[in-house]
Amino acid sequence: MTNHGDTVQFIAMRKTLEANMQNANLFPPGRVLWAMRDGDLHPAHQKYRLYPSNGNRLRVFEVTDVEKVFSQIVFARNMLT
Repeated sequence: MTNHGDTVQFIAMRKTLEANMQNANLFPPGRVLWAMRDGDLHPAHQKYRLYPSNGNRLRVFEVTDVEKVFSQIVFARNMLT
């Protein structure tokens, strides 16, 4: 439901934020573990896809390259709700 002008304005705002955050560390210090529901992963990476009731099982991953994973803010549709 957004028009082209909104998209251009959003991209310009994101580039401005990224340019001003050159020295900001957006990642947590130390060892980082990331928990995700199995059902939220791409089907090729799901461990329990043959068992539909287990789609809510949590899987824990260790983040080996913390700076790469957390170097940018991820904007989600529901992050402000």
